Amino acid sequence: MSIHTFLRFAWAVGAGCVLAGAANGVGTGGTGLRHVYVRGAVAPGSGLVLNGTTFDARRAGVVVNSATASAADVLPGMVADVAGTVTASGSHAIASTVSVSRVVRGVVVNVGTGGTGLSVGHLGVKATAATVLAGAAAMSALAPGDTIDVYGDVDVATAVVTATRIERIAPVPGIELRGIVTAVTAGALTVDGVAVDTSGATYSGFAGTVRAGDSVVVVGADAPGGIVASSVSADVQAEPADGDEGEIEGRVVALLDGGLFQVAGVTVDASAATFSGGSLTDVVAGVEVHVDGVVVDGVLVARTVELGETDGTAGETESEDVDGPITAFASPASFVVDGYTIDASAASFVNGKATDLKNGVSVKVVGTVAGKRMVATQVTLPRAPGGTELLGTITALRGTARFSIGASPVDARHAVFVGASARTLRIGANVDVAGTWHDGTFVATRVTMLP
Repeated sequence: MSIHTFLRFAWAVGAGCVLAGAANGVGTGGTGLRHVYVRGAVAPGSGLVLNGTTFDARRAGVVVNSATASAADVLPGMVADVAGTVTASGSHAIASTVSVSRVVRGVVVNVGTGGTGLSVGHLGVKATAATVLAGAAAMSALAPGDTIDVYGDVDVATAVVTATRIERIAPVPGIELRGIVTAVTAGALTVDGVAVDTSGATYSGFAGTVRAGDSVVVVGADAPGGIVASSVSADVQAEPADGDEGEIEGRVVALLDGGLFQVAGVTVDASAATFSGGSLTDVVAGVEVHVDGVVVDGVLVARTVELGETDGTAGETESEDVDGPITAFASPASFVVDGYTIDASAASFVNGKATDLKNGVSVKVVGTVAGKRMVATQVTLPRAPGGTELLGTITALRGTARFSIGASPVDARHAVFVGASARTLRIGANVDVAGTWHDGTFVATRVTMLP
């Protein structure tokens, strides 16, 4: 199974609904009709294809990111919820409604080497070979300060999106986050693993108070500890009704008590299910499952559960590197670089030692990442902390001989280049830069390309 297969529900349609379907151009031909609700990433190519089903969406009501749209606005890699009718053979399907929702829209705050380590709106963004990239020639072309739309599947345990589509768009102020509420406290929410300050937010679309499990749209601004929300609104999604036959495919994102777990926002009760490929004890965060059952009180009560492979995205640790100035320094075991909380208590140090760490010092940190926390294995400091030399990886190109090392802007237009030239600078290159600080920019006199 693929991460692009998220959710599919199908159920028998009564006679009145069959007539309504036939009036819209679907003939039964003796095969009958099924009403379907499909959620998935739109496949590349022409037409609206989700999870192997091609839908005719010419007459559908289409909404893209809360705005009225047309079928032509539904693009490859976007995650769509489609309701419609399909023949029993699956050979013909007509969509009645199409709803598309991004996960997050915001400004890129980290890119990392070669486009890895991408983060926006306090969510890590993981691209795969199947991710559709629009508005940029390659992941490495994305730079801090770019505004992007991200569609995909969120692992709330690690606050990482496995992206199905990443699109660079024109600059838009603020952040928009769509997701599931996992925790509610006074003046705050946790949405898809991201802390949201709601003390000054307006609420809309909720029948009562916001509860864990609600789908919400958060609009606000970036802040060091999360998002400061200006508004929180209910994100109403079409849902199957009690008694509907259900089928779901995807990764387990959360384990609950009593044989329950969650896949793509749907709670599954597998306490009495028949398993293949394993047992209930093998259901862990990140494992792929295929569940068949029936909906009861909003829960998919499983008859059968087929276990697949663990793809390693839920709860995994990955080797990453981050660059930038230190903030929120408390000790070598607790400081922040580029939004990641770093524990460097057991790390090795290059060009310095642990006592050189302090707020404002630009460092390169390599280590293992789980969500927004990193256990550092190596920390590289400038050769003269706070002084006249920067050592690190180019994270963004800002024009001819202008670039960034972590969050530090460098102007090398009048520098001498050793082992490189202004034209051969590239994102991901390791450089040693000599110069002086001037109005927040490091003005280089020498740039040396390192292996």
